[in-house]
Amino acid sequence: MQIWKKSLPSTIPQESNIDFEKIAKSFPTITPSIIASSIFETVKVVAFRVSNPKITMNDLIESLQKEVNRTKRFTFFSFFLSFFLSFFFFFFISFSNF
Repeated sequence: MQIWKKSLPSTIPQESNIDFEKIAKSFPTITPSIIASSIFETVKVVAFRVSNPKITMNDLIESLQKEVNRTKRFTFFSFFLSFFLSFFFFFFISFSNF
């Protein structure tokens, strides 16, 4: 919860009902880099919003969910790529004439 409060300075306009403890409990396994990325994304979205230029709890949760999903896709891609490369090198070494 402290990481959330330190990552979102009070100088950035935000609604007073943001419950950082609830967000931290909803996403217990996220890393500080995911928190920083999601806050950065939230600030970008809110900066271009004309109607309500304050960060809301929903803004934070939406950007956090997007960031977690993006991280999952990247992790899957990394796993697939490492598996493919391992298989390729094994095949290449097994059937080459060294």
